[in-house]
Amino acid sequence: MMQSNMPIDSFIDNNTPTLSVNKHWSYLLTNRRLGSPNKKQTHERSRTPFHKDYDRLIFSQSFRQLNQKTQVHPLINKMGIHTRLTHSLEVSCIGRSLGMMAAEKLQSSLASGLPIGVSAADVGVIVQAACLAHDIGNPPFGHAGEYAIRDWFNQPKQQLILKHMHPYQRFDLQGYEGNAQGFRLLTRNEHHPDRGGMRLTCATLGAFMKYPWLAAHSNAAQSLATAADNPDSRMPKHALDTPLYSPATILTSASTSASTPTSASTSASTSTSAATSASAAEPKAAVFIPPSLPINALTIKKYGCFYDDANLLDKLAGQLKLPYSPNHDGYARHPLAYLLEAADDICYALIDLEDGIHLNMLDYHEVEPLLLSLIGERGAPPELKYGAPIAQKLAALRGRAMMRLVDKVTNAFVTHANAMLAGELQGSLFDHCEPSICEGIIYAKTLASEQIFSHPSKVRMELMANRCLQTLLDAFMPLALLPLTGQPPHFEQKHLMQLLNQHLQTLHRSLDTDVYNNALNILDFITGMNDHEAYRLAQDLNGVGDGNW
Repeated sequence: MMQSNMPIDSFIDNNTPTLSVNKHWSYLLTNRRLGSPNKKQTHERSRTPFHKDYDRLIFSQSFRQLNQKTQVHPLINKMGIHTRLTHSLEVSCIGRSLGMMAAEKLQSSLASGLPIGVSAADVGVIVQAACLAHDIGNPPFGHAGEYAIRDWFNQPKQQLILKHMHPYQRFDLQGYEGNAQGFRLLTRNEHHPDRGGMRLTCATLGAFMKYPWLAAHSNAAQSLATAADNPDSRMPKHALDTPLYSPATILTSASTSASTPTSASTSASTSTSAATSASAAEPKAAVFIPPSLPINALTIKKYGCFYDDANLLDKLAGQLKLPYSPNHDGYARHPLAYLLEAADDICYALIDLEDGIHLNMLDYHEVEPLLLSLIGERGAPPELKYGAPIAQKLAALRGRAMMRLVDKVTNAFVTHANAMLAGELQGSLFDHCEPSICEGIIYAKTLASEQIFSHPSKVRMELMANRCLQTLLDAFMPLALLPLTGQPPHFEQKHLMQLLNQHLQTLHRSLDTDVYNNALNILDFITGMNDHEAYRLAQDLNGVGDGNW
């Protein structure tokens, strides 16, 4: 493993020719846009491509939907409690500070400084934009929504749908992940459907991708067990060589074990498009694939890309010159993704506790010692000495704690910059900070887990959220089979199709004989709802909606 104290003016990686550190950073901070046909470089000084990324995200429909999506507390009516939107805005502020400070320190430590044309402010905006998008793929009700979707697809009766898919396609549904949905939104669904999506810069997308790999890579044991159910449809070894991901190759080698990809699911690859056109005239009949083993929804390891979008990830990694991960067959993280992760950890570790206090799930006196320990030598703010209201005390403590955390995290970033370039850094940046920092973050998460996430009122709301999404999936997901069976839809299905088609038409898509692609399109529709929309529709489907909430 490469040591972080190796000479800082050179970098050797097993996957690519020798690159200077400066040259490698120039690839990582590229302003080239993924999926954009326009190769011309703009030279605006007042508004860089990275500022445009931020603006595109702010004005996107998917970002606005975060306004009524759960951060921690579903369907909460108390004012001032965080939603995914306010959480994302706060994370983006911390991310900007982390990016700028890390770049300033990196500028001083690199022999050649930052790449020509890239400033510390640019790096700050890259991380800021990536942080703004970091939760954009979350379903209604947050992580409870993810677990509900996974649970639904792991029920034995859903084999009627899953049997028409390749084992690695099933993994995306049985182990559904909001991070992968976010990558799909940014690169496929928003603004230019199947023509580059939002066409963000590769630098911003790289910083966004905390998990640049497929489900099968980070969950190798479970995925191998799944593939073992049907040896003829296992992912061939050569499919993960060069290019790293190739759905067209995988599906072709699986023969009739999976249905033919559609143009919507393969727009990023000309080879896949060829596979589509070759068989579009005469769709192959579905072949039964033995049932897959159920996946533990609570223990699945995170991943950031659906099997259907693997070619886009491969293109992104190629532009950024990302090395392969030493831990599995996926890619290693972009260094700035570590700063995004730290910004997210800082916000939810501290601010989730504030929400817990406001909702009477925690007592202020349980949180004050933790924040003081994170502040360190700077000491208590004056608000604590003069009996200020609790809200003011929390704001003052939080501000000082965040200042110290930003400083320590950026120190760790520069110290371990070479390990990140090589793809060899293990753990988060907090794991490489001094013990008081790491232990404080861990304690904050533990306190939230024990007293907020397990609080009876939150448990009841999560049960409601689970039932709500199960209702929506029960209603809409069987539509994925209709084109394959050729059976006419019954009365309810006709009306459900009317609702679904409103969504599909905006993406210029339709359901076809590819059940996996149909399922992803239906999940786009369901997970794009905010909490209130999902709740109201579930109530309507159960015949108890009042139409007034």
